[in-house]
Amino acid sequence: MAYFVGCGFNFVLPEVSEATIEVLVGTGTAVRIADNCCCGLPAYG
Repeated sequence: MAYFVGCGFNFVLPEVSEATIEVLVGTGTAVRIADNCCCGLPAYG
């Protein structure tokens, strides 16, 4: 699975991104972090 983290989660809620990856890996899912660019979330904050 490709996981798009987005810059908002990387900078504002990194623990959510880490927990998501842990859950996915824990279920046996192969996770690939997708190449990112800005998701636009910081512009709304």
